[in-house]
Amino acid sequence: MFRKKKKKRPEISAPQNFQHRVHTSFDPKEGKFVGLPPQWQNILDTLRRPKPVVDPSRITRVQLQ
Repeated sequence: MFRKKKKKRPEISAPQNFQHRVHTSFDPKEGKFVGLPPQWQNILDTLRRPKPVVDPSRITRVQLQ
């Protein structure tokens, strides 16, 4: 009488009319992605990590304490 109703899982169909328009790869020699659309490349170029102010390889044990 007062049972909880079971939730029905939504039915999700497979993609239709899918077209693969972009093929990218990574060039390890250049350290860049190849084949990106210009808009995506601009985003990656603006999000690059800045170089550290201090070179981590130059930090000594005394400086860490």
